Amino acid sequence: MNSKGPLTHAEFAVWLVALSAAALVLRLLHLDQQVLHGDEIHLLRIVKRIFLTQDPRFVGLEPYVPLSSLYAGLGRVLPLDERILRAPILLFGVASPALFALGARRFASPDAALLLGMLVAVHPFFILYSRFVRPYGIDAVLLMSALLLLDRWFRSQRSGALLGAVACAALAAWLHLLALVMAGLIFLGALLRAALEPTPGEPGIGARRVRAILLAGGLCLVLVIALFAPLLGGIWDHILLGKVSKGVLHPESAWVSAAILAGIPGRAPTLVFFALVAAGLVRILYRGRAQALLLVVPAVGLPLLMTLLRPRLLGYPPVMARYHFYALPLWLLAACTVVAPLLRHLAERLGIARVTSLGWPCAALAALVFWIGPYRTIYTPFNSFSHSNYFQTFSHLRPGGRTRSPRCSPDPAVHAFYRRATDDVPIVFEWPPNGVYPHFTLAQAVHCRPVKIVDWNGWGPAVDLRNTVELPAKAARLVPGSLVVLHKNLAGVVGFGRSAPPVATPPSLTKLSRFLAERCGPPLFEDDTLIAFRVPARE
Repeated sequence: MNSKGPLTHAEFAVWLVALSAAALVLRLLHLDQQVLHGDEIHLLRIVKRIFLTQDPRFVGLEPYVPLSSLYAGLGRVLPLDERILRAPILLFGVASPALFALGARRFASPDAALLLGMLVAVHPFFILYSRFVRPYGIDAVLLMSALLLLDRWFRSQRSGALLGAVACAALAAWLHLLALVMAGLIFLGALLRAALEPTPGEPGIGARRVRAILLAGGLCLVLVIALFAPLLGGIWDHILLGKVSKGVLHPESAWVSAAILAGIPGRAPTLVFFALVAAGLVRILYRGRAQALLLVVPAVGLPLLMTLLRPRLLGYPPVMARYHFYALPLWLLAACTVVAPLLRHLAERLGIARVTSLGWPCAALAALVFWIGPYRTIYTPFNSFSHSNYFQTFSHLRPGGRTRSPRCSPDPAVHAFYRRATDDVPIVFEWPPNGVYPHFTLAQAVHCRPVKIVDWNGWGPAVDLRNTVELPAKAARLVPGSLVVLHKNLAGVVGFGRSAPPVATPPSLTKLSRFLAERCGPPLFEDDTLIAFRVPARE
């Protein structure tokens, strides 16, 4: 180990391996139990539609067609289950901490870069989008790659680096059109750097750089349009204009969104985080001058542009946080450039730096963030619903920041039936996949059983889910002894804040209850809220 110096290349590599292993463990925890939810269901609906109609174009305002088209193609080779659907997302999610740490060394010290990788590894929002079938985690890596390739082009003037940045940005925008906003800001930062960066002894190079960036940005836009053209179906205006200026920003939702991005619930930690981000961006800009604009412009420009554009659902905390997700690696890096020197100073005062590098203090800080953050409550307890928006907004946290334990006293919204169900057989039930705050997801904290979802309609030949039982086609997958619970009126189960939306009785309730009565016999339990059947043993 070195003495008081920065991390050596060998130490940095060892820490990268260690944090990649930690990221893998955190992202795999209970992943096999997660039921598909929300936008994941939207994606499967498009996969099913593509198979039925052979038409991979957009319908309405759905932004998931490109990713759905990839999965539809894969579904022609082998049936899609949760493991296959999440595999590419998981791959990028596990690799992203090390990739971000490696890339950050261009803009920060090795200590700050390593701390960034560690924080990405334990950050709940990064963990979520390493497990959720949406392209945000992939796009974050692609956009950071575009930024780093542009920086490499400034240093080497090799056209390959510039073309690589164009390809990464265009691919990110193709996977999700929102990435085009961040890509534009990255090219704007590069343009400002090209215009303002001093080039002594090289007359005319600044103008040539400006022209090259303008051409690259134009090429990126042309590529995005070319990639989207086969999918648009003549409704380009609906996709863009249908989302712009539709959102309303509320102060309280802004606080919740900021806490999600900070990774720790509570206003005090959130304020501390963003104060460190602001100080770090000033520090980066002061030290890097024009060169730092490539990083600072997208980091500052994204929240400003989102406020100006007011996209649809901006006032809904998980969506607002999602709109800013691509800037989060840059914000974390800025904060790390302030925290790492403080850790170095503290380590030297305590004598730690005399015997070790700053890797251990960085790991200790990341572990502390993990311990006081919401990860243990969101992902660690045995549950099948951590992808639910209820968990994403930290809404399951008790006042004062104290978290619920997985076996806490029952929530008032949990039906008494779940409190009495004490054996270990699975519970299978129909639930609204797009419910905003489905409170009965907390029932698993009471009965602590595996959960599967029952579905009457099915997903077609391309999809074969392990945690969803399609009836009647795959009734054999009902485990003998398991409980099948059908909720009669979801208005009593799904709520947004204090008011319950007008959710009608599930249309498949009559079909499911009739089928289960024929297969399982009379209901085990029934009241005005739910009906439950016990699956009999196979003959």
